[in-house]
Amino acid sequence: MDKNATRYNVQLYIYDLSRGMARNLSPIMLGKQLDGIWHTAIVAYGDEFFFGGEGISSCSPGGTMLGSPDTVVELGETEVSDEIFMEYLSSLGESTYRGDRYRLFEHNCNTFTNEVAQFLTGRSIPSYITDLPSEILSTPFGQILRPILDSIHIAPPGGNVINRGGNTTSIGFLYSPSNFFSPLQQATSWAGHRLGITWEKCVVSELWCLSLKGPDLGPVDL
Repeated sequence: MDKNATRYNVQLYIYDLSRGMARNLSPIMLGKQLDGIWHTAIVAYGDEFFFGGEGISSCSPGGTMLGSPDTVVELGETEVSDEIFMEYLSSLGESTYRGDRYRLFEHNCNTFTNEVAQFLTGRSIPSYITDLPSEILSTPFGQILRPILDSIHIAPPGGNVINRGGNTTSIGFLYSPSNFFSPLQQATSWAGHRLGITWEKCVVSELWCLSLKGPDLGPVDL
């Protein structure tokens, strides 16, 4: 290891997309306790990087409509330069992390951050995050919901797409504020990330409604 090499701090930003609703609803819906629906991002070189239905995106730390993270995990330091890192992201964005490769359960934001964390620091992200899909799918209700949830692409608004790498609109639903709010509402609600919080509630509420009365499944008894 070169002691004179420049070292860069690497963090994991963790967001609960449900804003606590998963903790309250999961025992009813799944029969087990889930503490959150986790979205994660890597923060390094002064920016936040994440993967969603539009591909790999970046923003200033905490710069999406999700606002500040619920938890920050220090992953360590890296000697990988920012130039090499951007080349690495560009390569991922043209291959395994194209927008049309996004899958809510198998290939999502947490898959991306886990791979990038290992590339930069040799460390993995917490297992309670990577284990979340299997926790959901291990329940009968999770299996019932899977056809619906597989069509959903989560893309927190506010990031700049590094490499879109595909068209996600033909695959399923891309949740963003434009699905729920007019341009005027989006503009006037930006301050304090109020729109971001409302957007999250809309997503979770929509999942709740779908779980109760799926378009192809009929009513579901809880």
